[in-house]
Amino acid sequence: MNFISKWIDKITQYLELQVRTIQLSIVERVSMVLGYFIFALILLFTGFAVLLFFGFFISQVFTALANDNRTLGFLFTVVMYLVIFILLYLCRKPIVKRVTNVFVRILTSDEEEEAEKNK
Repeated sequence: MNFISKWIDKITQYLELQVRTIQLSIVERVSMVLGYFIFALILLFTGFAVLLFFGFFISQVFTALANDNRTLGFLFTVVMYLVIFILLYLCRKPIVKRVTNVFVRILTSDEEEEAEKNK
């Protein structure tokens, strides 16, 4: 009986360690995804500020080209942004595919590294 209870204890310890390893792996992957998400938000806000001030700059340039007609300068800027928006919309599938590939690579990085070590 003592022999069986030792084996049961060892198996229980092994299973607890495996569960803990899986939990830590999940925590690591979620934290990596959240880190990339926060980084993407920072880039989004910074990009928004750059686009805003770039829009003001381009509007002033178009205003100067349109004989100091501010309405026409801002209209040209809006048209330029609409063209960029339409181009991004038309290219949405490759953009989404690249972003998806980044997240899949992040979520599966440990498995790939482990497979390379075992080769």
